Amino acid sequence: MASPNSYPGGLNLAGTVFQNGPATLQLGGEVYLSGLVQWVDTISGDNANAGNKPELPVATLAQAITNSAANGVIIIGEGSSESLGSSQSIGANTGLAIFGCGTGSSRPRYTCTGTVEMLNLAASGAWLEGIYFPASTAAATSRVTIGADGITVKDCYFECGASDTNRALRVRGISRIEGCSFVVTASRPAIGVEVDAA
Repeated sequence: MASPNSYPGGLNLAGTVFQNGPATLQLGGEVYLSGLVQWVDTISGDNANAGNKPELPVATLAQAITNSAANGVIIIGEGSSESLGSSQSIGANTGLAIFGCGTGSSRPRYTCTGTVEMLNLAASGAWLEGIYFPASTAAATSRVTIGADGITVKDCYFECGASDTNRALRVRGISRIEGCSFVVTASRPAIGVEVDAA
Protein backbone atom coordinates (compact mmCIF):
# COMPACT_ATOMS: atom_id res chain seq x y z
CA MET A 1 0.00 0.00 0.00
CA ALA A 2 1.37 3.41 -0.97
CA SER A 3 1.95 6.04 1.69
CA PRO A 4 -0.74 8.74 1.80
CA ASN A 5 2.12 11.27 1.66
CA SER A 6 3.57 9.96 -1.63
CA TYR A 7 2.67 11.86 -4.79
CA PRO A 8 4.27 10.02 -7.76
CA GLY A 9 3.01 12.56 -10.32
CA GLY A 10 3.99 15.56 -8.22
CA LEU A 11 1.80 17.53 -5.90
CA ASN A 12 -0.24 19.91 -8.04
CA LEU A 13 -1.06 22.84 -5.79
CA ALA A 14 -1.59 25.37 -8.60
CA GLY A 15 -4.44 27.73 -7.82
CA THR A 16 -4.36 26.94 -4.09
CA VAL A 17 -3.02 28.85 -1.09
CA PHE A 18 -0.18 26.30 -0.98
CA GLN A 19 1.19 26.89 -4.50
CA ASN A 20 4.05 29.25 -3.55
CA GLY A 21 5.84 27.07 -1.02
CA PRO A 22 9.45 27.81 -0.06
CA ALA A 23 12.30 26.39 -2.15
CA THR A 24 13.18 24.01 0.69
CA LEU A 25 9.83 22.34 0.18
CA GLN A 26 10.27 21.12 -3.40
CA LEU A 27 6.83 20.22 -4.74
CA GLY A 28 7.71 19.38 -8.35
CA GLY A 29 8.26 15.93 -9.84
CA GLU A 30 7.78 12.97 -7.53
CA VAL A 31 7.10 14.20 -4.03
CA TYR A 32 7.31 12.33 -0.76
CA LEU A 33 6.60 14.21 2.44
CA SER A 34 7.75 12.07 5.35
CA GLY A 35 6.00 11.99 8.69
CA LEU A 36 2.54 13.26 9.45
CA VAL A 37 1.68 16.20 7.19
CA GLN A 38 -0.69 18.93 8.41
CA TRP A 39 -2.09 21.63 6.11
CA VAL A 40 -3.19 24.98 7.61
CA ASP A 41 -5.37 27.62 5.94
CA THR A 42 -6.63 30.24 8.40
CA ILE A 43 -9.03 31.64 5.81
CA SER A 44 -10.99 28.58 4.69
CA GLY A 45 -9.69 25.81 6.95
CA ASP A 46 -11.71 24.13 9.68
CA ASN A 47 -10.32 22.61 12.88
CA ALA A 48 -12.89 19.81 12.52
CA ASN A 49 -10.87 18.63 9.48
CA ALA A 50 -8.07 16.11 9.97
CA GLY A 51 -5.73 18.55 8.19
CA ASN A 52 -3.88 15.75 6.38
CA LYS A 53 -4.92 16.84 2.86
CA PRO A 54 -4.40 20.23 1.20
CA GLU A 55 -8.10 20.36 0.28
CA LEU A 56 -9.12 19.74 3.93
CA PRO A 57 -6.81 21.99 6.01
CA VAL A 58 -7.16 22.91 9.66
CA ALA A 59 -7.74 26.57 10.55
CA THR A 60 -5.06 27.21 13.18
CA LEU A 61 -1.41 26.57 13.87
CA ALA A 62 -2.35 25.34 17.37
CA GLN A 63 -4.57 22.62 15.89
CA ALA A 64 -1.85 21.58 13.43
CA ILE A 65 0.66 21.30 16.29
CA THR A 66 -1.83 19.25 18.31
CA ASN A 67 -2.45 16.93 15.35
CA SER A 68 1.23 16.63 14.46
CA ALA A 69 3.91 14.20 15.57
CA ALA A 70 7.68 13.89 15.69
CA ASN A 71 9.32 14.42 12.27
CA GLY A 72 6.05 15.77 10.90
CA VAL A 73 5.48 18.66 8.51
CA ILE A 74 3.10 21.62 8.85
CA ILE A 75 2.43 23.63 5.68
CA ILE A 76 0.68 26.98 6.15
CA GLY A 77 -1.16 28.51 3.19
CA GLU A 78 -0.35 31.83 1.57
CA GLY A 79 -2.35 34.72 3.04
CA SER A 80 -3.02 32.94 6.32
CA SER A 81 -3.01 35.18 9.38
CA GLU A 82 -3.38 34.64 13.12
CA SER A 83 -3.10 36.78 16.24
CA LEU A 84 -1.67 34.76 19.11
CA GLY A 85 -2.00 35.89 22.73
CA SER A 86 -0.72 32.66 24.25
CA SER A 87 2.43 30.63 23.71
CA GLN A 88 2.48 27.92 21.05
CA SER A 89 5.02 25.28 22.05
CA ILE A 90 6.66 22.62 19.96
CA GLY A 91 8.15 20.59 22.77
CA ALA A 92 7.18 17.00 22.13
CA ASN A 93 7.52 16.94 18.34
CA THR A 94 11.23 16.42 17.64
CA GLY A 95 12.10 17.29 14.04
CA LEU A 96 8.79 19.05 13.29
CA ALA A 97 9.07 21.34 10.24
CA ILE A 98 6.77 24.34 9.70
CA PHE A 99 6.73 25.90 6.22
CA GLY A 100 4.91 29.06 5.18
CA CYS A 101 3.79 29.44 1.56
CA GLY A 102 3.82 32.74 -0.29
CA THR A 103 6.25 35.56 -0.90
CA GLY A 104 6.78 38.95 0.73
CA SER A 105 3.84 40.11 2.81
CA SER A 106 1.60 37.33 1.44
CA ARG A 107 3.48 34.82 3.60
CA PRO A 108 1.56 33.52 6.64
CA ARG A 109 1.43 36.28 9.27
CA TYR A 110 1.60 35.59 12.99
CA THR A 111 1.09 38.63 15.23
CA CYS A 112 1.86 38.44 18.95
CA THR A 113 -0.92 39.96 21.08
CA GLY A 114 0.27 38.80 24.52
CA THR A 115 3.26 39.15 26.83
CA VAL A 116 4.44 35.63 25.99
CA GLU A 117 7.04 33.64 24.07
CA MET A 118 4.73 33.41 21.07
CA LEU A 119 6.32 30.41 19.34
CA ASN A 120 8.56 28.23 21.47
CA LEU A 121 10.65 25.80 19.41
CA ALA A 122 11.66 23.50 22.26
CA ALA A 123 12.05 20.24 20.30
CA SER A 124 15.44 19.43 18.79
CA GLY A 125 15.66 19.39 15.02
CA ALA A 126 12.63 21.66 14.48
CA TRP A 127 12.53 23.79 11.31
CA LEU A 128 10.65 27.10 10.79
CA GLU A 129 10.63 28.73 7.35
CA GLY A 130 8.80 31.43 5.42
CA ILE A 131 6.77 33.08 8.20
CA TYR A 132 6.04 36.82 8.45
CA PHE A 133 5.93 38.24 11.98
CA PRO A 134 4.30 41.71 11.97
CA ALA A 135 5.04 44.12 14.82
CA SER A 136 3.53 42.87 18.07
CA THR A 137 0.56 44.58 19.69
CA ALA A 138 1.78 43.66 23.21
CA ALA A 139 5.25 43.45 24.77
CA ALA A 140 6.08 39.90 23.72
CA THR A 141 8.83 38.13 25.64
CA SER A 142 9.90 36.94 22.18
CA ARG A 143 8.14 36.11 18.94
CA VAL A 144 10.26 32.97 18.43
CA THR A 145 12.32 31.22 21.09
CA ILE A 146 14.78 28.53 20.09
CA GLY A 147 14.94 26.33 23.16
CA ALA A 148 16.79 23.25 21.88
CA ASP A 149 19.73 22.28 19.69
CA GLY A 150 19.63 21.64 15.96
CA ILE A 151 16.81 24.05 15.13
CA THR A 152 16.69 26.05 11.87
CA VAL A 153 14.86 29.36 11.40
CA LYS A 154 15.03 30.33 7.74
CA ASP A 155 13.70 33.13 5.54
CA CYS A 156 11.40 34.59 8.19
CA TYR A 157 10.55 38.30 8.36
CA PHE A 158 10.35 40.09 11.71
CA GLU A 159 8.91 43.59 12.06
CA CYS A 160 10.05 45.23 15.30
CA GLY A 161 7.54 47.86 16.42
CA ALA A 162 6.68 50.04 19.38
CA SER A 163 5.38 47.13 21.51
CA ASP A 164 8.40 44.94 20.76
CA THR A 165 10.38 46.03 23.80
CA ASN A 166 12.02 42.63 24.30
CA ARG A 167 13.44 40.42 21.56
CA ALA A 168 12.15 39.17 18.21
CA LEU A 169 14.20 35.96 18.26
CA ARG A 170 15.73 34.33 21.35
CA VAL A 171 18.34 31.60 20.86
CA ARG A 172 19.01 29.15 23.70
CA GLY A 173 20.58 26.28 21.79
CA ILE A 174 23.04 25.43 19.05
CA SER A 175 20.97 26.31 16.00
CA ARG A 176 20.99 28.00 12.59
CA ILE A 177 19.37 31.28 11.56
CA GLU A 178 19.47 31.84 7.80
CA GLY A 179 18.10 34.53 5.50
CA CYS A 180 15.88 36.19 8.11
CA SER A 181 15.07 39.91 7.97
CA PHE A 182 14.62 42.20 10.97
CA VAL A 183 12.97 45.53 10.16
CA VAL A 184 12.44 48.35 12.66
CA THR A 185 9.04 50.03 12.27
CA ALA A 186 9.18 52.22 15.42
CA SER A 187 11.87 53.77 17.61
CA ARG A 188 11.26 51.55 20.63
CA PRO A 189 12.39 47.97 19.80
CA ALA A 190 15.08 46.55 22.06
CA ILE A 191 16.63 43.38 20.57
CA GLY A 192 16.36 41.66 17.17
CA VAL A 193 18.28 38.47 18.05
CA GLU A 194 19.37 37.53 21.55
CA VAL A 195 21.73 34.63 22.21
CA ASP A 196 20.71 33.62 25.70
CA ALA A 197 22.20 31.23 28.27
CA ALA A 198 22.26 27.58 27.26
